[in-house]
Amino acid sequence: MDETKTVTFDAFAPALSFTRDGVSTPLFADDYAIRVNRPASTTNAKVLLLHLHNAVGDQAEVLTANAVQPTLALRSGSKASVGGSWKVGRTITAKPGEWNASGVTFTYQWSRGGTAIPGATKATYTTTTKDVGQRLTVTVTAKKSGYTSGTTTALSGRIYK
Repeated sequence: MDETKTVTFDAFAPALSFTRDGVSTPLFADDYAIRVNRPASTTNAKVLLLHLHNAVGDQAEVLTANAVQPTLALRSGSKASVGGSWKVGRTITAKPGEWNASGVTFTYQWSRGGTAIPGATKATYTTTTKDVGQRLTVTVTAKKSGYTSGTTTALSGRIYK
């Protein structure tokens, strides 16, 4: 069903909006681009642009706005870390840091000398004699539906006997 509304606006500062399921959100025009704020569940939308000062017949344009997945990233000032005892046979633990979204899940990969340690894919790792003299790294991968995964790496202390 079509609906007609009367609107008052300032021709020098046009207000644009995007409506989905009866809910309008503002659009902002800057640098010749229009940013569409939309729920994460919306993967694309059509936007009607009205060119008020163009010639008759060239006043409306329908654009398709495709969603760009946001990327998971560490919050400013946050970092992944490794804690525990650096002694052989002890367990060290990776802490993923704080990320820019809630509900994020994490996977881990521990490495020795730049090479992934087979089977070392949990937040915790128990050091072995192969680790003596080495500083281990853990790569943390953050995942969430609707986002591009993010990764960060943390370094342990030097492992000793």
